Amino acid sequence: MAQPWQTMMFTGMAVNFIPLLGPANPMSYDTTQYYNNALAICGGLGAAALSFRLIPPLSPAVRTSRLLALTLRDLRRLAAGSIPRTPDG
Repeated sequence: MAQPWQTMMFTGMAVNFIPLLGPANPMSYDTTQYYNNALAICGGLGAAALSFRLIPPLSPAVRTSRLLALTLRDLRRLAAGSIPRTPDG
């Protein structure tokens, strides 16, 4: 989870692992409860995916202005900061 590209993947895995398998000291094997929790998690994920389809996308003009603003912010940050040192030099 230390790598930036893995953070979201492992967070999602942990969020689904803990309620589904319920790691705890007392072991209880209730198949009905397991399937009920699994169905609730899958239903919630499906509802979340459906909600993304219901939200209208931003217009191209708004996306372009946001991209330009973020690019300008990054360029200002790079121009104001010092050059980062590399491990070789």
